[in-house]
Amino acid sequence: MKYLFEIDLLPIDEDLTDVMNEQMHYLHPLFESGSIPFFSLSATKDHLWCVVLADDERSAMDVVSAFPLRKFFADVACNLLGYFHAQLQPIPALSLN
Repeated sequence: MKYLFEIDLLPIDEDLTDVMNEQMHYLHPLFESGSIPFFSLSATKDHLWCVVLADDERSAMDVVSAFPLRKFFADVACNLLGYFHAQLQPIPALSLN
């Protein structure tokens, strides 16, 4: 199942480069395994969104709770994404009638 996390962040008083390097180092294997297909930090650096693939909400929360950015979490919302799996359809050949 897919879970969407919307996270409000406290002001990051440390060097953001160091914090994000640590975060990305943690995320890299999760991206490669497909456990986290999406991660985004807002331009204002006060919101974060990510999608976690997990068997249940508790497992998804465990992944997010281990984020190095965890110490800056102000509020966390977790929502189950729908069970939609769009099947790719081939693009029809151009018809020049």
